[in-house]
Amino acid sequence: MMATTYPLPTVAAVVTPAGISSPSFADILASYQASVRAIFGSDIYIEADSKDGQMLAMLAQAQYDSNLAAIAVYNSYNPQTATGVALDGAVKVNGIRRQSATFSTVELTLIGTAGTQILRGVAVDVLNQMWDLPDIVTIPSEGTITVTATAALAGAVTAAAHTVNTMFTQFVGWQSVDNLLPASLGNPIETDGQLRLRQEQSTSNLALTTAESLIGRVGNVPGVSRVSININDTDTTDVNGIPSHSFSMVVEGGDINAIALAIEQAKDVGAGTFGNITVNVTDPAGLIVPISFQRLTDVPVAINVQIHELPNSGFQGATLAAIRAAVLKFVNALGIGADVYLKWVEATASLGANPTFTVVGVTQGTVASGTLTAADIVIPFDSAATLLTDDLTIEVV
Repeated sequence: MMATTYPLPTVAAVVTPAGISSPSFADILASYQASVRAIFGSDIYIEADSKDGQMLAMLAQAQYDSNLAAIAVYNSYNPQTATGVALDGAVKVNGIRRQSATFSTVELTLIGTAGTQILRGVAVDVLNQMWDLPDIVTIPSEGTITVTATAALAGAVTAAAHTVNTMFTQFVGWQSVDNLLPASLGNPIETDGQLRLRQEQSTSNLALTTAESLIGRVGNVPGVSRVSININDTDTTDVNGIPSHSFSMVVEGGDINAIALAIEQAKDVGAGTFGNITVNVTDPAGLIVPISFQRLTDVPVAINVQIHELPNSGFQGATLAAIRAAVLKFVNALGIGADVYLKWVEATASLGANPTFTVVGVTQGTVASGTLTAADIVIPFDSAATLLTDDLTIEVV
């Protein structure tokens, strides 16, 4: 490596075909020192303990800080290097906006005296997290009502079933509160990394297939959490009921009008759409185009796992919680239309061949069927398996 020659040609940040760069603080300082010695002679004393040396260090630091600011400004125009507000502005050219945080919601069953009005009521869970009721709730003549409460804090605020059970605000006639089901989780504000990934997927859509473009456009609609596409390019209706030369997009969340517009903008000319929701979209030529898509249907499943504790293995009760968490995470992460394979559930419950126990049996089925068998669960193309804590049982046999 060649030694650096001082003074440098420039101490400023420079832009080359490789990008923008700046000399280090040490190189800037050495360059200033070399320039001063060239002017006043090599015998001038400008070390760090001198006044002149300290002045040169201050000037070098100021130049280095200015270079770093220039680099930050330069990088703010690139979505792959921009951060924060600069990234928000950089992705606008792709029609993308950072997704705001959403709030968790939970269905609460209120019991009280008929006619009781609860104004801006608040319930609290076992973790002292607050849940805001609708502004006005009136107990009907039946004495019970179910309402949707919203978490006071944005993001993925969790609440298991039967944990939101305390009245924070007291009203005469309001007797009890409870949640029969777990809360539906909200999402934290989209991070820089997540926004960059979504922008990259969006800009690559046109370079890929039409199907990929459709998934990218619809996936970027605010509020859409999951999306899939099923294509029937044959001359007959397929087993899913999709007509010939048509496609069906299955979408979870998002505004139906925004979804339909995204589909219309990305689909091929002449391709038919299929689904249980139809929205009329006006194309750029002013023509009305009916766009259909499918709303995602949840298929609640139930699973029973039987394990045998190995002798003298150090099996602990915490292992049961680990098995439960692993199976819940696995099933709820399955994609749209993904079947629940028995062997996959068994492998997940094994925790990577944990040496303290062995899985001796797994049975599963849909909650609607009420029957558990040692067989795979077939999930329709427009549905996704969901597993609640109360529907997962783990037995030690």
